[in-house]
Amino acid sequence: MQTKMTYLIKVTWPLGILCLYHLLTTCSSEPAFPDVDGLLRRSYQTHVEYTQHSKNESQFLTEFHDRAQRKGYIKRLAQDDLTHDYYFQDTDEFVRMTNTWCNVSKLSDQQNDDNFQQGGIQYAFASSVLKQLPKTMAYKGEGMVRGIRTTHFQGIQDGVTYDAYFREGKWRGADNDTTHIPIRVVVQTPAENETEFYDFHRFRRYIQQYSDMNLKTGIGCKGKKNPPSTVLPSIPSQVSFEYEIFDYSFDGTISPDEQLELNTVWYDSAQKIARVDLTSSDGKTTTEIHDFNSGVMYEKANSRCTMKHVRSSKFTYTKQDRAILLMKTPDQLLGLGDNLYYVGKDKMRGAMCDIWESVEENAVIRGQRFTRVVSTFYITTLQWLSTLGGSEDAFIPLRKTAWAYENSDDMRMPDTGVAYNIFDYAEQSHYDPAFYKNFDISDCFEGADTRTYFEIFLKSDSNVSQAVLQERRSVIRKVAMEQIYTLADISPLRLSRVYMSTKENNSVQIVVLLLAHPPALASFIEADMDEYPRRNMKKVPYMPSQEDCARKCIPDTDCMLFLYRDHVCYFASSVNPKSWGEVVTQELYQKFIKADVNITTVYQSNKDVIKKVKSEVESGNFIVKFPKQSSADAGPISLRAIRFVADASPFGERIRDKPYELIMKDKTLSLKPVTAMKAKPLGTTKQIASVQQCYRACIKESGISCASFSYCSATTECRLSSEIVESSGESRSSVTDDTRCKVYMRSYLNFFKKFPGSVVQVGGDVSIPGVKTPASCAKECKHNKDLRCRGFEFCENSNVCILHEAHFLDINPYDIVNNSDSCSHYAAKFIADYWEVGMGTLEDPNARVVELVSVEDCAKQCSLDPSGLCKSFNYCPGKDGPTAKCSLNTISVLDDGAQLRNTEDCYHYYQQDGVHDFVTRGGYRAAPMVQLPVASGALGGLLFAMLLVGMIAGVGGLFGFTYWKARRAPNDGGAVHFVAHVDE
Repeated sequence: MQTKMTYLIKVTWPLGILCLYHLLTTCSSEPAFPDVDGLLRRSYQTHVEYTQHSKNESQFLTEFHDRAQRKGYIKRLAQDDLTHDYYFQDTDEFVRMTNTWCNVSKLSDQQNDDNFQQGGIQYAFASSVLKQLPKTMAYKGEGMVRGIRTTHFQGIQDGVTYDAYFREGKWRGADNDTTHIPIRVVVQTPAENETEFYDFHRFRRYIQQYSDMNLKTGIGCKGKKNPPSTVLPSIPSQVSFEYEIFDYSFDGTISPDEQLELNTVWYDSAQKIARVDLTSSDGKTTTEIHDFNSGVMYEKANSRCTMKHVRSSKFTYTKQDRAILLMKTPDQLLGLGDNLYYVGKDKMRGAMCDIWESVEENAVIRGQRFTRVVSTFYITTLQWLSTLGGSEDAFIPLRKTAWAYENSDDMRMPDTGVAYNIFDYAEQSHYDPAFYKNFDISDCFEGADTRTYFEIFLKSDSNVSQAVLQERRSVIRKVAMEQIYTLADISPLRLSRVYMSTKENNSVQIVVLLLAHPPALASFIEADMDEYPRRNMKKVPYMPSQEDCARKCIPDTDCMLFLYRDHVCYFASSVNPKSWGEVVTQELYQKFIKADVNITTVYQSNKDVIKKVKSEVESGNFIVKFPKQSSADAGPISLRAIRFVADASPFGERIRDKPYELIMKDKTLSLKPVTAMKAKPLGTTKQIASVQQCYRACIKESGISCASFSYCSATTECRLSSEIVESSGESRSSVTDDTRCKVYMRSYLNFFKKFPGSVVQVGGDVSIPGVKTPASCAKECKHNKDLRCRGFEFCENSNVCILHEAHFLDINPYDIVNNSDSCSHYAAKFIADYWEVGMGTLEDPNARVVELVSVEDCAKQCSLDPSGLCKSFNYCPGKDGPTAKCSLNTISVLDDGAQLRNTEDCYHYYQQDGVHDFVTRGGYRAAPMVQLPVASGALGGLLFAMLLVGMIAGVGGLFGFTYWKARRAPNDGGAVHFVAHVDE
């Protein structure tokens, strides 16, 4: 028996060992419960279907949890009810949104079984059930869930049974590691007879996408906060942009043609000025230039300029609402403010944008009150490399939408909506003279008493070259302009057409057109209803007019409005009638309200401004300083004012000789004729920023003999034509309608003096038939390359144009016929070579005095001075005409040590060192003698007397030779010169 037992043991013990090994191996291979805590501490996203078995109801959720940003978003669809829930741990906010409302509450007040924090992490919504699984979960084997092979775990806690099903999968991410992903969780609560199913679909690592967690736009979440580190978008002090407005009219009051507008804005908060070009659907443009310094708006429409208070702006009634009216800071330009909250990111017109939103309650738009207005901003960020190292962010707005609701309790549909698409947004990071040309209001002041030119001459340090001054001209101009309007305490808009030129002796000349102060009354709104004076108002007697009362009220900070009647004013410190007290008289007074309580400039005449600036210059305190441009520079550069001229008349302003004249408004040149073309910017400039630059393009164009041009300020387009376009009907085919543009003609005739009925018997040098107008004949004189034309004769009856090389003043009086009925002579003006400084005389001991009768004769004597030493002249017209005297000076007012003495009897003119129109830049050079045929019989049939004396034509050649020898002028086809200046 023992032997059999021993044998049995020997035989079966290996089998026992194998069974024990199999049992141990089987037990050790059961999977451990997944690390759910580690899984939920990562950023993840998932879709969840949540079902309550007892109700037979399901909810569908999409969850995003960003652990790095400490925020999350859950979209929930339950019984056709869609809600959007967000949590933000950094701001302790819980946001719930639907399609019609938004509620912001504290996240810490929303803690419950489905929404709680542990260890600084927020566990929320359906996926939070994973965090609630019991700590002990037993393995129950493998099974199939929704056709997916899963591992089943079960645990019981507080009488509730939890069944969790996981599958093994790769976790999407940089490491691509393997983990267990939840597929389903079943929660059974017998006490409540309830079974809940959580089915997880596409549970994966959250990889941030730009629009995943965006707040819904257009609804408005009032009270939403931003994290402390948030940088709000801001607008720089100087910007310009175009914006397209689309009006979503829901009540049918606006036609489709009126829904779309395109407007343009230029804005400078530093100088407190703005310009708005409002283009309506019919193509008409209204320009408004807003001066917040004086509370005045300059409106340009229908070829007229009117001055009004800023609150009368049409901008307040168009689709941009009242944005310009409230532009006290740059951010208010687009309605940006401190109540902005961050929405998220999305693409707009192909650019990635940050989305911001704001909510305004009880807002008034176009006279209608709304309980709620929601504005959404799409702003992209560009990063510019800084010259000092590092980078700078630039906010570029692309789009703004605004939705307005009359009843905030019913936001199913907005009552009105507006979309603004912003284009061509440009920041003015440095001073750009072309930017300020958009604020030119000089055409609003046409009277001689409203315009005053003055000049300032500045001397630079000896070590500063003219090239450096020329290179820094924009900075010099900017600093000088700022000093002038700050010193004078006036609006920058009053300094118009600021020109600057540099001289060879390291000096700088600055010419300024000073405009009059706008009427003080333009800064006030006249009320519709008259008012009785009250006890608490301040009585100001003896006011000659409403204008005088307005001037006195503006600088008074306690004057918010005034009443006026019969030369008596009453000032009120408030617009609230409750503070005025009881009525003191039964007579009604006109009521005027300040358009802007922040008016910073007081009324000052041009004479007052001139006096302040002149005193500063003469005391030696007017110094223009600007920093060095690079580290290689020795240091800051300074310019000290050495002379001030208060009554200047540059560019022939006093004699009104203009290089071009306005022919047509609301027109532009047609490009259909072969004689027309588009102009190209000169030099390194990228656009033609002004009428002056368009004119320069006209005179410098070599492809055609440019005689007319058109300029559109809104588009900066310049067109040129070789035809003389006049206002007559024959020129209508050369132009097309465009309310943004104007057509100009070169003023050839302005640079010739007409001698009516006078003709030269000896004939001319060239005869041109078929010329229809004197202006066309003047053009032929200017552009003729075969002779040095000094004048011409034009005969109306035969349309004949006779060009002369000899100047009219050099021709023997016996050779001139003065009683022609149809012909007149036009002689080139010498005065165009000179710049009038104003009242005063230059003291020159070497001056030569001659007695003449006109300023033109004086200019001729200086230009034709045989010695070549004449640089300027003093012209004293005298009271009786024949007593006029002319002093030909060998020095110029620009020379060092030159003394200009003030006088009330004489004017001073100095010869320009450059030209602007008829000839090329440079000094005067001798021209070679040109032999030309003499057309002595050109006027035959018109003046029989010419034929009888035609034999003496050779005398004209002698005079022509003498004239050529003395003049020493270049062979340029004309003797008219203009000031050389930089169009800034």
